[in-house]
Amino acid sequence: MAYWRQVSGIRHPLTHDYFRDFEDCFHRNPRIETDRFRSFPMSEVEKRDYNLDIVWLDDESTRNKGSLLDPEELVSETTTSLQTALDSLNELGAGLANSGGIANDKTSSNSKRGLPEGWINVKLVEIANLKYGEGLPKARRAPSGLFPVYGSNGIVGYHDKVITKGPTIIIGRKGSVGAVNKSEKACWPIDTTYFIDDLPAGIDFDFLYHFLRSQPLADLDKSTAIPGINRDDLYSRTVPLPPFAEQGRIVSQIESFISYITTASLALRAAPDNFKLLEESILSKAFRGELVPQDPRDEPASTLLERIRSQPGVTGRSKSQSIPEMASPRRITPNV
Repeated sequence: MAYWRQVSGIRHPLTHDYFRDFEDCFHRNPRIETDRFRSFPMSEVEKRDYNLDIVWLDDESTRNKGSLLDPEELVSETTTSLQTALDSLNELGAGLANSGGIANDKTSSNSKRGLPEGWINVKLVEIANLKYGEGLPKARRAPSGLFPVYGSNGIVGYHDKVITKGPTIIIGRKGSVGAVNKSEKACWPIDTTYFIDDLPAGIDFDFLYHFLRSQPLADLDKSTAIPGINRDDLYSRTVPLPPFAEQGRIVSQIESFISYITTASLALRAAPDNFKLLEESILSKAFRGELVPQDPRDEPASTLLERIRSQPGVTGRSKSQSIPEMASPRRITPNV
């Protein structure tokens, strides 16, 4: 909950009441769409590569032009979003300015190699075992399964069986070479990937994950036809390894900073749509007669129209033409 408050920019605590209407809708049998909740078949989710980003749920086909927010509300909402992004970036800047480095001036043999006291350079092969993923054609998968199936660039489906032992780091081996993903639970990496699901004591799982993300692994691709990475080339990567306790502190700081970036990104993502809606809302308000005050001294539009009609040749209708009246609907009696 605390993480969601930080990411979403919500500054007051979440309570169960926030989710009550969702639970009511979710547990209803059969489920019925409401103004707030829509249902999507798995085929639609699959077409979007299992990306559940909420932005795609609000498309042109679902937007009701008659339900536009007032411009004042949109300005307030957009200002809040931009302020949230600015606040998050300011917090990130302050955090970076106050972040630590080498805690003392103590000279060590590591300093000549650019490493802080207590750190050491190791090869990836010394601390991790890169395993090959296993093929799982789409036809063999169980789409209703609970376990993600990972390709070289992320989740490509779901299945009811796994081949990893638990949390897993997945590295693209073929196709999207060098892409690094993480599954918080056991999963099934397919044969276009390497994976790491077992680390020796003293190596923080998330530390290694973030380190691999920081590396330009795609540069290891030496293929001429299908992109690919050789496992030995990965094993030869140098890992700057800090003490175990410091690994945890580094992970905590990385994820704290990333949360600021995520907050700013989510807030800014809504802004372009809001600008478009704001223009639509202003136009809608203008032609409802709500943008400027009416002046009783103005000439009524009915009088204006009469004057326009008295000027021949200035409209598409000739003076002799009149506005046709709507015909009354004819009742049709079916033949029996």
